[in-house]
Amino acid sequence: MTRQWHPHPTANGRWTRRFYILCLLSLSGCLSGVTVAKKSTSTTAATIESPYAQDLNDWVRARCNNDNDNDIALWVYQGALVDPLEGRKIANVQGLEIVRCIANVGTTTSPQDSKRLYQQQCGDLQVAKLIGQANATFDRVSTILSRKLFCYQPPDGPPQLQQQQPNTNNTNQELLRQIKLRPNAPKRYIPIQQSIAVYDTATTFIARGAQLIAHTEWPDRQSIWGMVTRTATTTTTPTTNADDQTTTKSFEFTIFARLKSLKTKPEELFDLTTTVPPTDDSNNSQVDAAVSSPKRSKLIEFGTGSSRSKDKFGARETYSYTNIPASGSLAPPTRRGWWGRPKTATTTTPPQVRYSRYGEGPPFVGPGRTCTLELQGKRVSSVDDLPPFLANVVAERLSPRFLTSVMNTSSSSSELPQWFRQSERLLQIQPDDDNEKARLLPEQWRDRGQKAWHQVRQRVSTLFG
Repeated sequence: MTRQWHPHPTANGRWTRRFYILCLLSLSGCLSGVTVAKKSTSTTAATIESPYAQDLNDWVRARCNNDNDNDIALWVYQGALVDPLEGRKIANVQGLEIVRCIANVGTTTSPQDSKRLYQQQCGDLQVAKLIGQANATFDRVSTILSRKLFCYQPPDGPPQLQQQQPNTNNTNQELLRQIKLRPNAPKRYIPIQQSIAVYDTATTFIARGAQLIAHTEWPDRQSIWGMVTRTATTTTTPTTNADDQTTTKSFEFTIFARLKSLKTKPEELFDLTTTVPPTDDSNNSQVDAAVSSPKRSKLIEFGTGSSRSKDKFGARETYSYTNIPASGSLAPPTRRGWWGRPKTATTTTPPQVRYSRYGEGPPFVGPGRTCTLELQGKRVSSVDDLPPFLANVVAERLSPRFLTSVMNTSSSSSELPQWFRQSERLLQIQPDDDNEKARLLPEQWRDRGQKAWHQVRQRVSTLFG
């Protein structure tokens, strides 16, 4: 006779009842979770951003460190300025950039509220009127203030080594102060105001379906604009924990920038009232074909001459960002844990960028001469992470408020644009000495003038001696 197990009428009975109650509660929670999820899907389906707008949002968050309170990030760069025709390195380059997001507005709630919010935050910028048009449509608009510092340094190594790819491991601690553009050409002296470049910009990106527009302006209201071709890819990488994975995104875009006349308004360049381009992947090729690369003859026709037209391009810039944390609709589905937490780990590697610019070079290479600037950059945590050379340049050559003014300015709707318009006074470069202007003359002119002045002094001393 088999003995059957019966729970104890007191202790085991209470345990059994508790077990059944827990099972019922768990089942009820799962069913209620399914119900809530269905409600959430039905109520928010109309407000989900397009993948292209989500791309822009993820990139802005990575570029400006949107996880902090002030939306401020610091980037450092290193690379080289190269002659594209000869492949010769002209100079090494180090740089830093402070970026601050002043507007990152989507239209998932109310388009009119989004327009009103953007105008409150960026009312003094040129694109604010464009965004505020009654019939204007867009998915997301983002504006980033940027303060850049670039330092040109002598190319390292003998000439035969300078034919290779730019060396990004630059350990030179000097500024480029003279240059020979050709082997037989005389040395040209470079003033400190040309070996160091500092400037502020406000760049606005407008996402409309599969279309992306870029508009950059300077404090003096000079601006460039262009259509953007871009690609975005999402990568999922397993971590040391088998249950976790890291989801990151790469975002690459190219801008063919045109110089906009001061008399031309942004609304005369962009039409945000037309039909939004298609957003499905099947039509990507049609949109990209409409934003085709210009002919090389047009690309290199730029400068300060009177023959400039709206069809001539000022520069081609390519940005390739990596290690961007993916979010929103583009993040791949992940397995959920026991308590409903997604098994996705955030990336610990800071965002990085490869930057390439083909266009007119700095003043010391001559007017209208094209150069290629190749840089690698990464986002750093604080000013303490700056390379020693850049830290010394900031301390010795620039205003003490060069860095702090960007960080300390209030993020209110009116102060940031006003600060941007008045920021040029903080970009003055301290010269070497009182003779800096005299050294701008060509070497032979300066030597000839000094010799003549010496002869005059001898004659004067003879007459009055």
